[in-house]
Amino acid sequence: MPFLPGRPLTTRARWFRDARDQLLVVVVGAHEAVDVADEVLAYALAWQRDRDLVLVLPETHMGLTLERLPWVETPVRVFAYAADLGPRPAIIPSRAEVLAQAQGRPLRSTEIHDLKRRDVLVEQLLRRLDSHWALTPAHRSSYLAWHCLGRQVLRIARTTKGVNIQAGVAYGKPPHGEVEALVVRVDEQLAPVQLAEVEHRVAAAVWKRMAGHDRGHIEHRLQAALASTGLTELGIDASQLSREYPAWRRDGRRGFIDFLGLDRHNVLHVIETKVGTADVKSVVQTLDYATWVSANAKQIRAERGWIAAPRSGPEKVMLDFVLAPKLGSGLAIGPYLAGQLEALSGSLPWRIALVADPLADVPAITVFDRRTMPPAGPLVAEPVEGERWARTVRDDLAGGGR
Repeated sequence: MPFLPGRPLTTRARWFRDARDQLLVVVVGAHEAVDVADEVLAYALAWQRDRDLVLVLPETHMGLTLERLPWVETPVRVFAYAADLGPRPAIIPSRAEVLAQAQGRPLRSTEIHDLKRRDVLVEQLLRRLDSHWALTPAHRSSYLAWHCLGRQVLRIARTTKGVNIQAGVAYGKPPHGEVEALVVRVDEQLAPVQLAEVEHRVAAAVWKRMAGHDRGHIEHRLQAALASTGLTELGIDASQLSREYPAWRRDGRRGFIDFLGLDRHNVLHVIETKVGTADVKSVVQTLDYATWVSANAKQIRAERGWIAAPRSGPEKVMLDFVLAPKLGSGLAIGPYLAGQLEALSGSLPWRIALVADPLADVPAITVFDRRTMPPAGPLVAEPVEGERWARTVRDDLAGGGR
């Protein structure tokens, strides 16, 4: 019979349950894009509770899901079907197999974009940027960038013959009264009038950000504050944080870890920041990154200059979720997160760092872990399902029952 819980489900799958409500079956059509696996698994784990979960997927889609299941401790079975529509049971790989595959995705470049000999065209601008009090370098391999409180206000990249400069905020759709960022293509020495216009656009963007008139990209602003202050509540100093660390997700998809960190106990952390509750896939995404980091920890430590782990083999990586509310929305944690985290294996450590004000210069953080999930309240939505029976019994036996 259809599974109709009265709360939102992804429409990219069909949902069913048995008459005794002990089985939850999710069927994905072959017409769906492969990355639907992220969304379907995220919703399914949130709604599973004490039911057995059965996922029926096209053969072309099942790889993404199977590689995550070794770190899920709730009962999940996967059936794959091809053109004949006959479902066949799929074998869940071992952790060792998944980690071995992740080792096949080597470290991506963390080198800073090189203007090469074209830097002489903008040398005066670069000298002024080096000492700008409000700008923070946020360079990548494909361009140089400077941010103000998490908002990119200047970008420079080399071209075949010169450099391109983008000054101001590059809005996807400029708000009322705002203008598009200034784009200057420089093939010879930057003229004084061009330099003045670039600096004017940057100064205007900085003023609006500092004065609170530009409140976009709140998550980036939170990240900028954390990069400056560190995450001392999680045992990580600012000097041991790498922001936007290039990594790999499942199926060879490129991505960037919000923060990769090393704590005072020499433990690696994959840190995901979210403002608002719109993205229900953050747990699945963070699990992907943590798997890749665990498989490649030795090389990552060498690249970062971090102390080597005391023993060889896959490392245990801590998953940290730094969550804050959107302005005026109230909620930092949505109704799906608790069930997803509870479904993860007990051997996979995770924590929630709750931030009440994402605009604070020094964010105040309250930390929760597997034993102390955040209670429902002004910042935390009521979970779509209650706690699982196994966890309730475990808490009662440990004297922590509610």
